[in-house]
Amino acid sequence: LADRTIQIVLEGCMTSLWFRSLLVLGAAVSLSACIVSKQLLFNPSDALASISPGQFEVQNYDFKLGAWGTKRTIATLKLQGRIYVLTSKIEGSTDDVREFTLFDIGGGLFVAATLMKEGNDEERGAEYYYELLEINDTEILKYGVYCEELVKVRLPSIYRPIVEGNKDAPEALRYCKYSNRETLVAALLVYAKYMQPTVRYRPVKG
Repeated sequence: LADRTIQIVLEGCMTSLWFRSLLVLGAAVSLSACIVSKQLLFNPSDALASISPGQFEVQNYDFKLGAWGTKRTIATLKLQGRIYVLTSKIEGSTDDVREFTLFDIGGGLFVAATLMKEGNDEERGAEYYYELLEINDTEILKYGVYCEELVKVRLPSIYRPIVEGNKDAPEALRYCKYSNRETLVAALLVYAKYMQPTVRYRPVKG
């Protein structure tokens, strides 16, 4: 990528998996190209509780203005053992509840992993989906890790994913698949150097 200001598609894979509401970890109504694996690439016993439960104000980054958007929504985060449960309200529908585990990959960056028994393509079966977070003091920042953008980043060949899905298919049916933890982590660390967070959560005080 020539620069960090490239417009990132905000419909990140884990965004739609976790939230599907307008601004909870990014706007989305359908799955986008995802970062996936068949087996969990992290040791479940390494899952952390680095994010304090509570309510969060959530904002999207406005690339046209070059600033965080003023429109906000609220998400509620709970911790059950080592599993986070995030609840968001969807207008005219029941609450959307998503679960994920959190793993430290260094430099203030974390990988969030969730098991989806059914993704956008039911024929794929159950898979783990991954998202990249950054904890900056009390703020939590989310990168829009999007398969189509990941493959454009200057990744060394050994860090490149296997891209599954017909290149002529809709982007939602293309997946970046990893089978090795070290390779996935290395790719995400490179991604974070070139890209910028797309969503910000700030704890609701009081």
